[in-house]
Amino acid sequence: MFCMDYNTDRLRQNLIADFPKLACDPLFFINSPQTFVYNCIAFAMGLDDRWVSDNKEIPWYWWPDGAINDGSKTALKDAFLHLGFEECSDASLEKGYDKVALYSIGEMWTHAAKLVDEKTFHSKFGASNDALHSGGDTLDQSYGLIYCYMRRRHEKRCLSTN
Repeated sequence: MFCMDYNTDRLRQNLIADFPKLACDPLFFINSPQTFVYNCIAFAMGLDDRWVSDNKEIPWYWWPDGAINDGSKTALKDAFLHLGFEECSDASLEKGYDKVALYSIGEMWTHAAKLVDEKTFHSKFGASNDALHSGGDTLDQSYGLIYCYMRRRHEKRCLSTN
């Protein structure tokens, strides 16, 4: 079976231009093609068939029914709550749970990443690729800082989202 290598110098440099700390990140590894179908929020939610955003200016946006929709970091947390996530205290892995980190700049949400383990995060970068990277402040220059960790039981992964 043919396996495509997405971790090329050109693609790495494209992401490093927006996230300079990735240049020195030993965990940084690109592992998918670019796609406009879904974004970081959808990726962290476990969705790969929609662009999750509270921006009604985007014609193809989707936001969970009933979730706060005002661009605030509370709204992003509420969107995850509507998909079976709950707030948790830290990045430590727990058997039977998926974990995510939510990012913000000030009071506005910016990004969400899956946690592979306490030190390794997995992010989708807008319409660009997804990549593994270190946690902490690796993405702070563009996405701010982590303001919340959330978890969801594995058996709640396949909720109907319409």
